[in-house]
Amino acid sequence: LVLYMGAGMLWRWLAAAARGFGLGEWLLVLAIFGAIVRFGYLEGVALGVTAACVSFALACARAPFLRQELTRRDYASYVDRPAEEEARLRAAGGRIRIWRLQGFLFFGVSARIADGVKAAIEAARREGAPLSSVILDFRAVTGADSTVRFAFARLGEFAEAEGMRLIFTGLSGSGRRSRALGAAGRGAAAEVFATLELGLEAAEERLLAELGAGRRARADVGAWLAEAMADPAAAAEVRARLEARPATAGAVICRQGEPADAMFLVAAGRVSIFLEPADGAARLRLRTALGRTVIGEIGFFTGAPRGASVVADESSEVW
Repeated sequence: LVLYMGAGMLWRWLAAAARGFGLGEWLLVLAIFGAIVRFGYLEGVALGVTAACVSFALACARAPFLRQELTRRDYASYVDRPAEEEARLRAAGGRIRIWRLQGFLFFGVSARIADGVKAAIEAARREGAPLSSVILDFRAVTGADSTVRFAFARLGEFAEAEGMRLIFTGLSGSGRRSRALGAAGRGAAAEVFATLELGLEAAEERLLAELGAGRRARADVGAWLAEAMADPAAAAEVRARLEARPATAGAVICRQGEPADAMFLVAAGRVSIFLEPADGAARLRLRTALGRTVIGEIGFFTGAPRGASVVADESSEVW
């Protein structure tokens, strides 16, 4: 009976398993069997566990770590900018690179990321369009080992020596994942932002400064309308119908759910558009509008109630 049971187990584990396993897995089964016969059951189990861990680590290291590689031409922040600034950013958008990472970052993976970023920086310099910022987004990263901190610290020093900025995003939250990745961010010569949009906004401001955009001038609303509409008579008619709505920092320009009986021209300053959740949770910033932009036009033309609230981030000139 014992021989019969043993033969059945060997058949299932060694012979039948060969049809369901790959070659590498089946060879591991044979190795475990040989270790059990030669050294003992616990030794065979220890060999199996060790080999499985090594195999898992190698498989994770070979998995693609790059979810997306984008530039500012492909993906913009949630900031509505004046037309001339947006045109400059689109033209020079290749100088902002975005790497959206994923998976678990081992030592080998972090080294591959650092080498890839360095290669992109050097290639851009050789092409005569040096990078302004590189953004590494960790939102889809599940965790990282302790070696990541040192790899990214060296990458940050390299980026600083090249005259560009390294930006880490998606490091908010709690738990071991955030602590490990947060340590990586603190160890590098980099800026850290909670979301990709916030980091990209900072990168856009840096690029505009490098392009000589300078400080935004406070434009006359009449001159802005005439330039935008290319029809002085129509611009004068619209200008005559505008009403000033001065907004200090924190002032609510319109509230979610109100009738959309007006649209707003932000001539100067900065306002943000927030979604107010019905369950009383913290409001969610949808977009930000700078001077020489228009907001509220969709509700004004469709007649739908306000879908979000608009709040002035700083003292703004609104009409």
